[in-house]
Amino acid sequence: MERVTISTGGAALPAYKELSIEASVKDAARCFSIEATLTVGGDGPEAVFLPPAPIQIATQRILPGGGLGPSELLLVGYVDRYTPRLKAREATLSFSGRSKGGDACDCSVDHTRGDYVEKTLLDIAKDQDATGIGFSADFPMDKIDRTRPNIGESLFGFLRAHLDGAMCTMAGQADGSIRFTRAGVNPARQPGAIIEGSTFFAGEADFDWSQRHSEYHVHGQSHKGTGPSATQLHASESDGAVTRRRRVHVVHPGHTDSDRVSRHAKNHRNAAAGEGTRLRYTSSTWRDSGGALWVPGNKVWVESPTLSLVQDMLVERVEYRMSADQGEYAMLELVDPQAHGGASGRGVNKSGSAWVAPR
Repeated sequence: MERVTISTGGAALPAYKELSIEASVKDAARCFSIEATLTVGGDGPEAVFLPPAPIQIATQRILPGGGLGPSELLLVGYVDRYTPRLKAREATLSFSGRSKGGDACDCSVDHTRGDYVEKTLLDIAKDQDATGIGFSADFPMDKIDRTRPNIGESLFGFLRAHLDGAMCTMAGQADGSIRFTRAGVNPARQPGAIIEGSTFFAGEADFDWSQRHSEYHVHGQSHKGTGPSATQLHASESDGAVTRRRRVHVVHPGHTDSDRVSRHAKNHRNAAAGEGTRLRYTSSTWRDSGGALWVPGNKVWVESPTLSLVQDMLVERVEYRMSADQGEYAMLELVDPQAHGGASGRGVNKSGSAWVAPR
């Protein structure tokens, strides 16, 4: 069981009916929604959560002996919406919001700074971080030859347009910051496991080949030099597991070079295969069998012969939920680590043939 603290400015919400927190390696901001009882008259302790109240949500594991584990942060951000309802003599409240990264999604960039030349996405994000979100990266980023945000463009919109070329995603962190991540490259491991018949009794595997192709061709241009070697850059990768002729052509965003075009083609192939290897699983608690919180970006061993899945998987998305009716549980979506730049979890396993990696 969990003891969750929802607070703003040192004041805590005394009780609530339902809580949901969503976190993903593909979302720049974490989201939350809360249902609570509203004090008739509007002067109860919940009134301090009126927008734009800063909010912090943390949890502590209730230990078997009744003690508490260490406090673990889940979200730091702001309340966006506050909806009180009155019906007869009953009053209820729902309020929701996002982690600090929500400001990057909503606010326009400072377009007066001029062109960014030979800067990484991380350099640009830090320079444009007027609201103090905080940005980091878990891999060395390539420099972009030249770019400039457009008038009215949000910081998230500008950065998102470059993610495909950088072969990464933006992931909202518990402290409200945003991390550029290739989550599958060197993920931390959840100490527990998902084992059919032991910790896992219900779930759904999804074998989706609709986005896999036999050939991946990436095209790009460099602003350095002239002629075909600069203006007609091309790289290709094949997926031998796709036996039909299914060819796709992709344009690398912005100026690039032959090395990046080559890496883009390989990443595109691997990511398509990894995205098609998916598991949806509901955990009866917010923690794995080893007692650790489920964390997006972590790798976990999955063993479900019924679903033809025996391999390492990457936690792509977690929704922590708690309600008076259903108690606590976590809804997880997992993919092959290859979907996020890592090595396929199918390399040393007994998964069925439906999960075959590119060859």
